[in-house]
Amino acid sequence: MTEDRFKGDWHLALALLFGATAAYNLMRLAATHAPRHAVNVALYTTLTAWEWYHVRQHWRAGSAP
Repeated sequence: MTEDRFKGDWHLALALLFGATAAYNLMRLAATHAPRHAVNVALYTTLTAWEWYHVRQHWRAGSAP
């Protein structure tokens, strides 16, 4: 396993964690309409996208010759 593959895997784990947290907060927002859940959805969705970006960068770098 290359270093970039390893780093990409860690970012993938974080992306999945942030994605699950965003989904949970979206569910709570639908149930309670509490503004804090809307803020959390925006925050965790952004973090999920940021981590996916890093996953792609590391995995592409790891597959380069």
